[in-house]
Parts: sequence; structure tokens; C-alpha cells
Amino acid sequence: MMNLKKIIILSVIIFVMICHHQTIYAESISVDTELIPEDNISQFILNIKLEPITSFNTSENILCYDVNENGDIALGMVDNEIYIMDSNLKFLYGYEISVDGTYHLEMQNNSVYLILSRSGVSLRLNSDEVVESFLIIDNYKSNRYFKSLDNLKKTQEEVKYLLENSNILESIFSVGYSRLISIDSNGEKRIIYDVSNTNTIKSIVVGIAVIILIAIVVTMIGRQIYKARNLK
Repeated sequence: MMNLKKIIILSVIIFVMICHHQTIYAESISVDTELIPEDNISQFILNIKLEPITSFNTSENILCYDVNENGDIALGMVDNEIYIMDSNLKFLYGYEISVDGTYHLEMQNNSVYLILSRSGVSLRLNSDEVVESFLIIDNYKSNRYFKSLDNLKKTQEEVKYLLENSNILESIFSVGYSRLISIDSNGEKRIIYDVSNTNTIKSIVVGIAVIILIAIVVTMIGRQIYKARNLK
């Protein structure tokens, strides 16, 4: 039944697009897209609540990242802050956003694209607090596209980038990743971002709290079982 509804909705959308002579096209992101109707753009702007950030000031984990051919880096943090840095790790500009669900970043040339996973919308941002374009990502290709953006390992101009956690505790008890490193063609390693020390402490505290909670629950269940047996 749900598949039938999707087919009907998709058919209506295609029909409307044909009637209005809208063209599906690929802009600068690496997936097919289509234009968002102008009437919906203002609502998207209100929903994401785009606010500029004037300095690099964060100790949060990284949710997503991307690198362009010049070595510029876009970092998306778990607290919905986005930071853009040049190849020398100098802060260029940033944004704070409000989104439901997860998001991704893609850099193409000098453009930064914010990809909203739930709605399948792509927004091209710039340093002047302006959203330059709104695009809807082709549903048929979005899953594969999102997986490619989620890749922890990326390569640009023979430089490899890796997003990682420093230990298993971080991987279990925290969201995102605490460290981003790069390795050049000579094998030289550079730490781009690292909050693993702080994050490890947080992970230990959360881990202990979880263990204590589990112990309390198990103890309570054990007591109830013991009481039930004694009543027989």
C-alpha cells in the first residue's frame, strides 16, 4: 500500500514538473537534483535558522566533513555548527544551523553544500550569510550519495583524510568522531582536529553511568524474581 502511495505521489510530481517545463539537472554536487519551488524557499530558510559564526570555538565531535581540491575543509559538528577552514587551518567562516535529523557536507570548488538527509534538500552556502541555491536531491540516488558523503576516508590531491575515534570507548559511548587527521604522499601525518582527551573522559563517565544503571536494573529484577519464588 505504501509503495502504491509513493508511486502515485511521484507520478503527480513528475506530471507537475513536465507541465511547468522544469528541468532536472545536476549542479555542482555529485548527484542529480531539481529546483525547489520558490514558494518553499522562504520556509526552508526559517526552518534551518542559519546564523553566522565569527570564530572557530568548539570542542564538540565531528559529525561529517569534506575537503575540496585546494585543501579547504568543511567540518560539521554534532551540535549543528559548521566551520570552514583553508588548507592552513585558518578559520574562514561558519554557520550554526537548526535541523531535524542528520546532515552532510560536500565541497565543490569554492562552494559548500549543506545536505539535509531527512528532506533530501541541498543548500549552497557562502561566506556572506547567503544561501545561493536550493535543490532537491533525486530520491532514487540519495541513499548511495549519502553513503559516499559518510565515508570516513577521503582523498584530495594525493592527501588522505581520516575521521576517527582514539579508542573503543568513544566509539561506543559518544556521537560522531573526535579526531580528523591528514596523511600526505610522503606519509607525514597532521592532526587537523582532536578533542579525543576530553571526549575519552566524557565516554568513561557515560560508560560508568550506564554500567551502574544496568546493575541497578538487574538487581531490581533479581529481587522481584526472588520474591516471586518465595511466594510460591
